Amino acid sequence: YRLHRPTNVTVGYEREDIRAPYREYARTQEDRVRAGLNNRDLPWATIRLSYEHADRSGDHYVSNPNASFYSSTSLINTPATLADLRKYDVADRRQHVVNARVNFAVAHDMDLAVSGRYLDNDYGAAFGRLAERIQVVNLEWNWQPSPKTLAYAYYGWERLRNRMSSISDDPAGWATGDPNAGGAAYPLANRWDEQSKDDAHLVGLGFRHAFPLAILESNYTWLYSPHRTRYSFA
Repeated sequence: YRLHRPTNVTVGYEREDIRAPYREYARTQEDRVRAGLNNRDLPWATIRLSYEHADRSGDHYVSNPNASFYSSTSLINTPATLADLRKYDVADRRQHVVNARVNFAVAHDMDLAVSGRYLDNDYGAAFGRLAERIQVVNLEWNWQPSPKTLAYAYYGWERLRNRMSSISDDPAGWATGDPNAGGAAYPLANRWDEQSKDDAHLVGLGFRHAFPLAILESNYTWLYSPHRTRYSFA
């Protein structure tokens, strides 16, 4: 919808249904709502903003969807996995995504762009991937004094946070066949939690010039990405 000539608003809705008879969820559905704003009211800048919310859920979670394919003469009644564990690619999830970008016309032959992204995933699970958060900021500079010459530089920063939890199995309790948390096969004393932190810094420079019979191009990239992991045990 165009509010006025340089500004328009976009709204969208998307529904996705997935049927997978041999997965933990035989059927999942995800509803996604989007809203965006594009503004060109300023002669020296363009602004783009968007927000997205997604909600994914399933019918009945089965921790061992392959049980019907096992031999009935199996000698051990070993649990396939922790019943309370939720696999993140099919598990319930609530997601929030925010995107923002501003382009500046610094001069007739130079522009500058600032963009950012925020993503938050909440899986609402007791065990498995619990939450994930991503933050991104990018700066881009471009200069083109002539059609044959181009120079650019950019900086990017990304922060990733991830939390997960599970219970290590106890072979002494396998014979019980109990897959539930707190049972003999998965005692609560074997619970562990993990948090990971990953920060990345990216810097780049580049230059390109076209001569009559050749093209000269050079670029440099520097990346620094420390990763930290912290565990806790019951």
